[in-house]
Amino acid sequence: MYCWAVFHDQCLSWACSRRHYHSLFRPRQLPSVSQFTRRIKSEIAQSILQRVHEDLAGRGIPLPLSYLDGKPLLVSNVSKDPDAGKGHICAPLAGDISCTLTSTRNRRIRLWCVTPLNMHEATVAQQMLTLAAPPSDPTAP
Repeated sequence: MYCWAVFHDQCLSWACSRRHYHSLFRPRQLPSVSQFTRRIKSEIAQSILQRVHEDLAGRGIPLPLSYLDGKPLLVSNVSKDPDAGKGHICAPLAGDISCTLTSTRNRRIRLWCVTPLNMHEATVAQQMLTLAAPPSDPTAP
């Protein structure tokens, strides 16, 4: 159900409605939204999703060149998000920063993280590079 929602670029509650499935793909019983979100947040489900991400992203496979980039994700002033930090982009705003390490060869996102807006990108980049596979040596046989 999670993959179905992601494939259709929809939220988890969308996946809990019977009308969003064809007869071939419809599960026999659909859990409630709260039960489904509890299952997705479980440690087992998170480890499965992490392994799928690592396999699809090609982590551990050295690539000749990658690049890092960060983008601010603004949060509304009325948000109750405890993790959002205050920072200066064009004005003092609250939000997060999405940082990605992307390969130039196949444009796959190898690593990503979301941090508070007041956390410096250079610090996040150093932490991400320690987790990345070393770049491949083009002169190696």
